[in-house]
Amino acid sequence: MTVCQRLHLLSVVLLGTACGESTKAGTELPVVRAAKLVLTSSPVSVVNRVPFSTQPVVQLVDANGRFVAQSGTQIAATMSSGGGVLSGAVAAVTDASGKAAFTDLQIAGAVGARTLEFAATGLASVNATVTLTAGAASRIAVSAGNQAIAPAGAAVAQPPAVRVVDADGNAVAGTVVSFTVGSGGGTVTGGTATTSAEGIATVGSWRLGAVAGEQTLIATAAGLTGSPVTFVASATVLLDNVSPALAAVAPLARATFAALDQLGGPWPVTWLVNGVPGGSTATGLISSGGEYVAPAVIPEGDTVVITAVSTQDATRRVSAIAYFMPTLAQRDYYVQFPRVMTVGQRTKTRVLWVPPTGVTSITFVERAGCSNPTPPCGGASTPLQSVGNGVLMFELDPTIALSGYRPNSLHNLAGFLDLRDAAGTLTRRTLLGVNVREAQTPDVAITPLASDAQRSAFVLNLRVDAPLLGVAASPSVTSRALQLLGDRFDFLAIVANVTSGNNRFYAGVRNDVRGIGLQQFNNSVGHGSAGRLRGLVHYPSDEYFDPQSALAHEVGHAWISFAVDTLLRVGNPHWPLSDIGNESVMGVSIPGSGAGGFFQYGLVAAGNGLYRLEARSQGGRYTMWDLYLMGLVPRDSVPPALILPRSLSLNAITPGLLTPATTYTIDEYVAAHGARAPAAGASPSEFTIATVVLSYGRLLTPAELSYFDAAAARMESTIPLPLTIGFGVGDSNPFWVVSGGRARLRARLN
Repeated sequence: MTVCQRLHLLSVVLLGTACGESTKAGTELPVVRAAKLVLTSSPVSVVNRVPFSTQPVVQLVDANGRFVAQSGTQIAATMSSGGGVLSGAVAAVTDASGKAAFTDLQIAGAVGARTLEFAATGLASVNATVTLTAGAASRIAVSAGNQAIAPAGAAVAQPPAVRVVDADGNAVAGTVVSFTVGSGGGTVTGGTATTSAEGIATVGSWRLGAVAGEQTLIATAAGLTGSPVTFVASATVLLDNVSPALAAVAPLARATFAALDQLGGPWPVTWLVNGVPGGSTATGLISSGGEYVAPAVIPEGDTVVITAVSTQDATRRVSAIAYFMPTLAQRDYYVQFPRVMTVGQRTKTRVLWVPPTGVTSITFVERAGCSNPTPPCGGASTPLQSVGNGVLMFELDPTIALSGYRPNSLHNLAGFLDLRDAAGTLTRRTLLGVNVREAQTPDVAITPLASDAQRSAFVLNLRVDAPLLGVAASPSVTSRALQLLGDRFDFLAIVANVTSGNNRFYAGVRNDVRGIGLQQFNNSVGHGSAGRLRGLVHYPSDEYFDPQSALAHEVGHAWISFAVDTLLRVGNPHWPLSDIGNESVMGVSIPGSGAGGFFQYGLVAAGNGLYRLEARSQGGRYTMWDLYLMGLVPRDSVPPALILPRSLSLNAITPGLLTPATTYTIDEYVAAHGARAPAAGASPSEFTIATVVLSYGRLLTPAELSYFDAAAARMESTIPLPLTIGFGVGDSNPFWVVSGGRARLRARLN
C-alpha cells in the first residue's frame, strides 16, 4: 500500500480527494465548519489597570458546539458595557486547534461590572462579564475635619479623615495612614488608622494644644500622591469655667470666685447671683472681683448659683455653686444632699463635713465586707476635697453606698470616714451610712403648712437653720411643731438637720408618776403644750434613726430608770449589771458615760451563792420590771432580780466567770421608792407620738419626705421589721412587740 493510501485511510478528507484517487459513492464524510465562538477561560474579577490574572481564551466551534481546529481566524476583544478603557493586545489569532489566547488585557476605569465581547468575521460572538475592583493606592486627600475651630486644649468636634484612591479615583481599602501632630502641641488618639472599604482613614481624636492660633495635624501614607496631608485647626480661647466650681459658705461667710478660660487664665466678666447682677441682700452680694459675701439668712434651697458672664460675649456664661452649711462656728458635723438614696437610681450623695478642730484631712474608706470598724479594715479610699472655709467634701456613688443593702431595712453602711491631724495620724474613724428608700415606695401626699413647714401622714418637716448638734431641741422648735399639729402628743421624735457623732437620747418634759424614783415636774408649757407633752426623743443622726426598738428604748426612759436605792442607782438611767440588764431592751449603763450598752451575759446558778456568766444575746423587749415602772403590769407580776456586785467591771467580764449576786425583789423596790401611782390598770397603755424631721435652708424633697414617712409609720407596726444600723443587721421590734402587746404607739399625725 502506498503512503497516499495509508493517509487516505487514517485521515478525514474535508475537500476533494488526495493522491489522484477518488472515493467510492456513499463513503464521503461531511464538511465541519466554524459557526461561533465560545470561551474556554474567562476572568470573573479583575483589578483596575492590572493585566487580568486569568486571560480570556476563545475557541472556534461549529453549530453543534464541536470544537473546530482551524488556524488563522482573528478574534477581536471589545468592551460593550460599563465604560472605561480596555487595553493590551485586543486581538488574537486562533492556532491550529482553533483557540485564540489573549495575553495582556486590562481595564482602566471606575469599579463595577463590565461586559467584554469577543467577535470574529462571519461567526457568532461571545460575551464575558467581569467585575472591576480598585487598583493600587495612588492618591491621598482630605476627606473631613479640615479647618476646624475648637477651644485650645479641647478635642475638635470632627476627627480629621483622609480618603485613599487608585489612579481612577476608586476607594482603596487596607492602606495604613499615620496621623501625627504637626504644630501646636496637641495630642492624638488612634494615630495609626487603616482605610475602610470606602477608602476612609480617621484619626481617633485630635485634642488641640494649650495655645491659641493655628495648629496642624499631618496624615502620611508612604508613596502616595498628596502625602503628607495637612489639616489645619484654629484654637480659640474662651471663658470656660468658674473656680471653685463648688464653694462651702455659711451665713455671713465669704468665698472668692475666679472666671477662667480653658487655659487657666483670667477672663473679664460680670458676676450674677441667682441671675441678679451683683446679687442681693437675700442671696448674697458679689463684687466685680468675684468676692462673694453670704447673706445673714440661708437662702431658700440651701444653695445659690454664681454666674460669670463674658464681657466680650454676653451669651457665654459659666456657673458655680455656693453651698450653705448652717454654721462654721460649730464644728464636727456633716450634711448629706440628698438625705436619701433610692434603690435603682444613680444620683450621687454629696457629703460635706465641717471637721473638728485639729483635723486637717478626712478620707472615705469603702466598707468592702468589713465586719467591724477597726482600721485598717476597708476597701478603696477617697480623700475629701477642700471646698473652702475649712469644709471638706466628696460625692458618694450609689453603687458603693448600697453595696450589700438588705431590702426594706431603712439604712445601709457605706463605709468609714477616717479623720487625721496635720501629722497624718488617724484620730478617729466614723461610720458613714445612708438612708435608703425602696424603689417601690410611692411619693406621699404632702400638705404645705407654711413657708417653714410641710407634713405628710406621719411626719412634720420643719425648716430650722440653726444646727441641732447633740442637744435638746429648743422650746421654739417644739412649740412650733405643736402649734402646727395641735397639742395632742405624748412624745415628739425629733430628727436633727445635720449629722453629728452624738448618741440619740430622751429629754423629759413632764412626769406625773410617783414611785419610780423621779420627782414630778411639768415643763410642758415652755414647749408649747398645756400639760400633754411627756418627752422628746432626739436623733442627732439620720442614719441612726430607728423607729422601732431604739425608739422603744428611748420612750422607756420616760419611766426607766430613776432608782434611788444603792443597788439599782448605779445603773441609772439604765439597769445595773444584772439579769434585768441582759433581758431588757433598756440594757445597762456604760461606766463613765451613762450611755446605754449591752450586757450579753446570762446568770446561771453555780451553787454556794455563786453564778456563772454565760454568753447570751441582749434581750429586745421590756422586762416585767420595765413594764411595772411603765404602769403596764402590777407589782405581783415582777420576779426577783439578780444584781451583780458594784465592784464588777463590765470590761473585765468573760464567759464562765463565777460571781456572787444579790437577789432584789419588787417589794424592796417599793419600800425604797413607794408604790407606783397611778398603778397598772389606771395608767395609759396607748401613747401618741409625732415625728418631726428638721431640715435647714429648705424643706425636704418629696423623695426625702416619703422616706421618713415610711420609716415613721413603722412605729405603729405589730411585727418585727428589717433594720440596719451601722454593723447591726436584722429584725427590730417595734414598741408594740417590745411591750409584749401591752402598749401601743399612735404615730399618725391626724
